Amino acid sequence: MSRIFSNKYRLRLSLFLLFLSFVFSAGLVHGADSFQGKTEKELETHLEVLMADSQKTPLDIIDELDMLIALSQESEWQSAYLSAATLKVEKLASINKFPQAEALLSLIYPNALATENETLQVRLDLVKLRIIEQDGQTKALYDQFNTLLDTAKRLPNQRLAGSVYLAVGRAQSKVTDYANALDSLLKAYQIAERIDDLSFLDVVMNAIGNVNVRMRNFDDAILYYQRSLKNSQLKDAKYTQIVTLYNIGQAQTGNQDYEGARQSFNEGLKICEEIGDTNSAPWLRRGLADLAIAEGNWDQAIDIYKTILPDFEKSSRKQAIFNIVNGLLTAYIGIGDAESAKTLMPRSEKLLESFPGRDNKIRVNLLKARLSALENNFEQAYELITDNTALIYADHEEKIKKEINKLSIQLDVETQKNENRRLIQKAEFQQLVIAQKEKQEWLWGLIIALALVLLIIIGFALYRQILLRNDFKAMAHRDHLTKSPNRRAILSFAKRSYKSVRKLNNPISICLLDLDKFKNLNDTYGHDLGDTVLVAFAEACKKSLRPEDGYGRYGGEEWLLVITNSNEEIAQTVLDRIKSNFAKAIIEGLPNPHNVTFSGGVEQFDGRRPESLDALIALADEKLYLAKESGRNKIVY
Repeated sequence: MSRIFSNKYRLRLSLFLLFLSFVFSAGLVHGADSFQGKTEKELETHLEVLMADSQKTPLDIIDELDMLIALSQESEWQSAYLSAATLKVEKLASINKFPQAEALLSLIYPNALATENETLQVRLDLVKLRIIEQDGQTKALYDQFNTLLDTAKRLPNQRLAGSVYLAVGRAQSKVTDYANALDSLLKAYQIAERIDDLSFLDVVMNAIGNVNVRMRNFDDAILYYQRSLKNSQLKDAKYTQIVTLYNIGQAQTGNQDYEGARQSFNEGLKICEEIGDTNSAPWLRRGLADLAIAEGNWDQAIDIYKTILPDFEKSSRKQAIFNIVNGLLTAYIGIGDAESAKTLMPRSEKLLESFPGRDNKIRVNLLKARLSALENNFEQAYELITDNTALIYADHEEKIKKEINKLSIQLDVETQKNENRRLIQKAEFQQLVIAQKEKQEWLWGLIIALALVLLIIIGFALYRQILLRNDFKAMAHRDHLTKSPNRRAILSFAKRSYKSVRKLNNPISICLLDLDKFKNLNDTYGHDLGDTVLVAFAEACKKSLRPEDGYGRYGGEEWLLVITNSNEEIAQTVLDRIKSNFAKAIIEGLPNPHNVTFSGGVEQFDGRRPESLDALIALADEKLYLAKESGRNKIVY
């Protein structure tokens, strides 16, 4: 009987799937046929409607765009093709598919430049901004800021100019340039009101909410988000609702409304499941992981972060990966798992190089201090807390007051110019900016007070070692494991040497060295033996360098060497000595001779280009990468 039922069930299922396949195929054919006999102008009009469609998900729009792109190419409609391809690039970037977006962007950008369509060019430049932002290219990011802001001033299309200010403001906030971010978003806000575009106004208010979250003004942020959510619900814009619910959940978490945050994230996940949006779901789960951190549910946070990390790695979202790695570090430290935290810490430090903003440095330093305290290394914890205090004091409170006052004055002038039906909204916005200023002042006072309390606590713990203060000063420039100069010390030496080249015309060589397959070594023999290898390598460098040269541990298994008054031949001689001395080193636990090797990149500087030490080190890093890629155990000059 069960076999008969099973056969009937399979037959019905097959017929049902065949029916679905027919309907789906018919839909595609109908979609393609619906434009047969149409003109290029009619297709472009449809693209404008599609761009403003808030009902379809980005994936649905991308599927339709693929059909329209193929039709445009078949009909040789260059203008329609560029319009459809540009919209596809924008939609790919909106769902974090940056590799695909960048590939299509590079294909169509030259053609867009060849046209006189400035709108398409600016839209593609905005996507380029997002790609640069997620890659963490800080200098390129600021260059793109300046280019886009100059363009926005002369754009006749006010809606497009508003989009530029919006995109730049979002990016500025992500590099903690909050004053300029609010300035850019204020310009977008003014344009949205001037052209009476309520949909665009909602997007801008959502972005202002994001800046307030970053500044920890959670109540203000939630007010902005709730307005945007109400409008998207009225329009039944599901995808916009998902984004806004994620933002609300993050703000509620920061505001310690944990139950409300959980409800917002789960409501967003429910909508994702309803419309089949698999790209937004990892973000909402990340929100639940952040919530678990806030509640101290360390194991739950670890499980969620580990599950979603591969999704963000696939889309190359460096900023999100940086936040997830730091979340994992917080959870590992929370459960007292120092070994897992110590293994993960180098990845956080490496990602910090792409996002070296003040807030990020403070966060990583605090995690390192907590890890040091967990390992009872109070000396290093003290040093890290001291560094954080210096970072906090670096941005003087007066600068923040001036920037906020500047925004307040601009908003006052704007309110007086526009006595219309938006007067109430403008007054509310003015009050939020003033409140934001007061909370910012209070926040800085609290941060400084907390820093002072932490310094008092650490100072009391180190009271018995007060007579060793001079030793601590020396240790601040020494790596605690290898006793060699640390990153701070070697960078200080490199800066002095770099300046000396310009004054004395004595060329230098900058070398970046990295031990090959060091992670495999740690995994095979354990971290204790890995530490022994690092000590042996440091000793080899010390023996091989001349008195006038410098070296130091740059991070993990990476080393920075500065060979003064040298050319390529001298640098090669020094590196050959290091290779020889390291090969002779007896490392307990490894065969003698051992088979540990290293690779390196060397860049010469004779007083001409590059014009900064950072750029010089970056060139050496590129050559180190080439050495690694071409088989390791070699030096690229």
